[in-house]
Amino acid sequence: MVRVRVEGVEFSYPGRPVLKGITVDIPPNAVTAILGPNGSGKTTLLRVIAGVLRVKRGVVYVNGRSTRELGKELYKQLGYVPQRISPTGRLRAIDLVVSSRKPHMMLYPSARDYEKAEEALKLVGASHLRDRFLEELSGGELQLVLIARALAVEPRVLLLDEPLNNLDVRNQLRIMSILKDLSKTATVIAVLHDLNIAYKYADYAIFMKDGEIHAAGPVEGTFSEDVLEAVYGVRPLILREHKGVLF
Repeated sequence: MVRVRVEGVEFSYPGRPVLKGITVDIPPNAVTAILGPNGSGKTTLLRVIAGVLRVKRGVVYVNGRSTRELGKELYKQLGYVPQRISPTGRLRAIDLVVSSRKPHMMLYPSARDYEKAEEALKLVGASHLRDRFLEELSGGELQLVLIARALAVEPRVLLLDEPLNNLDVRNQLRIMSILKDLSKTATVIAVLHDLNIAYKYADYAIFMKDGEIHAAGPVEGTFSEDVLEAVYGVRPLILREHKGVLF
C-alpha cells in the first residue's frame, strides 16, 4: 500500500496564488478523483504531487518520505499522464511508451522494458498503434498512448490529468475500468471533469474551489447537493440508486 499525504502546500504563479495551504491524506488502493470548476487548482495540485512543480511551502509525502527526499527513486514507482503533450520529431508510439521505463533501465531499453510497453499498449487497446508516429495520431489515440506510457512504469502511484480527454465513450469506460482494477494494487489519483464518471468509479473525492479544498472524503459522503452547489454554483439532483448526477 502506498500512502500519499499533501501537507501545507502553497503554490503561486507570478502574481497569482493557486494553491492555498492544501493538506489532504489520499487513501491507498483506491481511485481518488480531484474535482472542481476550471481554475480551481486541480491540475496544479496533481503536478505538485508528481514533482513536476516545486513548492516553496509545504511537503508531499509518499509512504512517509518527501518527494524531494525520494528524488529520482520516485519515478520508479510513479506514473504520470499530463493533460497534453506536443509531439515533436518522428517518434513512434512504442518508443514513447518505452521511454517511461528509463528509471528502470541501465543504459538502453531491455527486452523486459519492451515487454512491459507492449503489455501496456495492449491493456488500453492500442496495440495497433505500436509503430505509428505520434504526429499521425488523433487526439484520442495519443491519449491512449500516454496512458499506456504511465502504465508501463508498473506504478504504485498513478497520477492522471483529465485522462478521458478526446476519448469516445467506449474508451472512457475501458480506461476507468482499468484504473479501478489497478487501484487494487496502486494508489490512483485522477483529475476528472465528468461528475457521473467520478461518482461511478471513484472511491474518494477531493472537491476544490479557488485553490482550496472545499470537501474531501469517500464518494458517498462528499457527493451531496450542498457540496456540488457550493463548488459549481449549480444545484444538482443526485440519483443514488443509479449512481448518477443531474444538473
